Amino acid sequence: MKEKHKEIEAKAHITPFEKDSLIQKFNKMYGTYKSEIKKDTYFEDEDGTHSRIREEGDEYIYTKKRQSMKGSIEVNDEDEKILSESQKDVYIQSHRILLFKSKQGYIWTTAIQNGTESYQMNIEIVKVEGQYKDKAHRDLGWFLEVELLIPNADTTTIEWGTNTINAFFKDYALDLKIEKRKYMEMLK
Repeated sequence: MKEKHKEIEAKAHITPFEKDSLIQKFNKMYGTYKSEIKKDTYFEDEDGTHSRIREEGDEYIYTKKRQSMKGSIEVNDEDEKILSESQKDVYIQSHRILLFKSKQGYIWTTAIQNGTESYQMNIEIVKVEGQYKDKAHRDLGWFLEVELLIPNADTTTIEWGTNTINAFFKDYALDLKIEKRKYMEMLK
């Protein structure tokens, strides 16, 4: 069983040169990356919202997000749960598929302090591609994604999280490249 949490995140499009440079820097700061492949299928639910099933390794993760923006930073409430393969298949057969998306790349996971609290921060460099409904398959290129996972976040913690994410991108001169659109919008 996964948990309910706030996810504070941002992404910026990066060049192949920036990708290579950031990988070297992050390996020195956070240790050697882990390779990752995430395959997402998005669905349009009856209430007009969206849900996702992510295939990551041999695990299927169902996610329902309530998204909002705070400046250029996403602040999402997420409910997640692990599905068996048969549960995944039943869900796919009973819902309208909206989008396929894959992310392949590198991830570093670290902890970041806010006073006495410690939160998980994921730093990802990923190549993103996908297909929206009946549109042509698109390669969106490379992105730097940074996310903080915060259970039971209050307004003050959310403010700290958005400032932390903004500062991270500014440290690498990428703050002006933060992408406000969702991948779904970029794939349309």
